Amino acid sequence: MKLSEKRTKEKAEAEVKAAKANAQKAIADAETRAQKAIGDLADRESKVSIREAKIEWEVGQRAGKIVREFEQKLWKKHEEKQKQLSKKYDAMTIKYKSVMYASLLYGIITTLITAIQSETIQTDLIRAVQMLGQGTEMLVTTMYEAIKAIAGITSYIPNEFLSIVVYWVIIVFLSVAMLGIVGIGLFIVGRKYYSFFVEYQKDELTVFVCLMDLALMVFADKLIKTIIPVNIVIIGIVIFCIYSALRGVIEMKDKDAQYKLVSGVIVSFIGVGVTALLIHMIGGWVILALPFAGLFILKG
Repeated sequence: MKLSEKRTKEKAEAEVKAAKANAQKAIADAETRAQKAIGDLADRESKVSIREAKIEWEVGQRAGKIVREFEQKLWKKHEEKQKQLSKKYDAMTIKYKSVMYASLLYGIITTLITAIQSETIQTDLIRAVQMLGQGTEMLVTTMYEAIKAIAGITSYIPNEFLSIVVYWVIIVFLSVAMLGIVGIGLFIVGRKYYSFFVEYQKDELTVFVCLMDLALMVFADKLIKTIIPVNIVIIGIVIFCIYSALRGVIEMKDKDAQYKLVSGVIVSFIGVGVTALLIHMIGGWVILALPFAGLFILKG
C-alpha cells in the first residue's frame, strides 16, 4: 500500500514538473511571439513613415512642376498680350505721328521761306555775318600786333641778319601756337557741346523750340525792333542758347553736372565781358594770355 502511494506521489510530482515546464515554455513562446509582433509593428511603422515621406516629396515635386508650368503659361500669355498691345499702340499712334511730323515739316518750310523773303531778316543776317567777320578780323589783328610787339625784342640784337631771322621765327612760332591753341580750344568746346546736345536735347521739343524761335524772328521782327533796336538774328541765337542751357540743367540728374554747367555758363559770360574790357583798356596783350587760360580751365 505504501509503495503504491509513493509511486502515485512520484507520478504526480513528475506530471506537475512537466506541466510547469510546458507552462514556462508556453510563456517563453508567447513572449517571443510578442517581441516578434512588436518588432514587426515597428518595422511596419518605419516603412509607413518612409512611404509617407516619399509620398510628400513626390507631391511637392509634382505640385512645384504644376506651379512652374502654370507660371510659364501665364508669362507667355503676358508677353503675347504685351506684344499685341504694343502693335496696336504703334498702329494707333503712327497716324498721329505722321500728321504731326508733316505739320512740323510744313511749318519749318513755310517759316524758312518767309524768313528768306523778309528784308529785316536778310539785313540783320548780313549785319550779323559782318559783325562776326569784323570781330574775327579785329581779334586776328590784335593777336598779330601783340605777337609783333613780342617779336620786337629782337631789335636789341646787334646783328641785323640774325635779328631779322629771329624776328620772323618768333612771329611764325607764336602765330602757329596761337592758332593751334585756339583751334584745339574750339574743338574741345564743340565736341563737349555736341555730346551734351545729343544726350539731353536731340528730340522733338528742340525742333519745336527752333521753329518757335524762327517764327518769332520772322513774324515779330518789327514789333521787337519797335521796342528794342537789336539784331533779330542775334536775338534768335541768344534765345536758343538760353533754351539749351536751361534744358540741360533741367534734364541733368547729376547735381554735380548741373553745378558745373551753370557755373560754366556764368564763368563764360563773365570771361567774355572781362576779356572785352581788358582788351579795350590794355590792348592785344590780353589775347596772348587768353588761350592759355582757357586750356587751363578746360583741363581743370
